[in-house]
Amino acid sequence: MRSVEPITFDCPECAVENVLARGPFELEDELNLLRDERIDVVVTKNSGGDATYAKVEAARLLGLPVIMVARPATHVAGAISTMEALKARLQSFV
Repeated sequence: MRSVEPITFDCPECAVENVLARGPFELEDELNLLRDERIDVVVTKNSGGDATYAKVEAARLLGLPVIMVARPATHVAGAISTMEALKARLQSFV
């Protein structure tokens, strides 16, 4: 996971590394990250702008699947606090 702030992710069966970085990122940087970290799928939120599009473009150039989480229709925020809730939320997009 790449984030600006450290994230705790309690999932013993998951191979997760927190990469701390602040964008915007250039296409070449994204290509290098995806290759170097051997990332096989990109999950990202639709931020509504072009500032973070380089990661999507890099994934497509490398033939990687991209899961784009749509923005909510209304301003409804919710936290996912368990691994089971996260898995259920991701399954709802399939």
